[in-house]
Amino acid sequence: MKTTVSLPADTHTHTALCRHAKGMPVDYAQAAFAKGLPEICMTDHAPAPDGYDAESRMTTEDFPAYLQAVAEASRLFPGRVRLGIEADYYPGCEAYLPRFLDSAPFDLVLGSVHFIGDWGFDNPATLERWSRA
Repeated sequence: MKTTVSLPADTHTHTALCRHAKGMPVDYAQAAFAKGLPEICMTDHAPAPDGYDAESRMTTEDFPAYLQAVAEASRLFPGRVRLGIEADYYPGCEAYLPRFLDSAPFDLVLGSVHFIGDWGFDNPATLERWSRA
């Protein structure tokens, strides 16, 4: 079943499972609703079984915990917490990603690109490379 997202909503979130954020879905939901947002969609980075960009995404072993944490936030805030994922494109993910995206009932899939070759162009640690691009 397709769902719609009520606006305004926060639809780009990352939890501690992504290794570059803090908090879990219930924490994000509480903060969003305290600020008056009607809805939130959790969008951790999809796991990459080949280890691609491991420092910025959950592992395949973490994925069930992510689903469980989003489900718990959804139980606490019925109809206001959506399940999403940020599906990063990188060379080599083409076979895995479609199967992964069919593995859960995502309400939203954010497509993203974070690397040009080996350059993480939006990584604060490598921003100086923009001056050479």
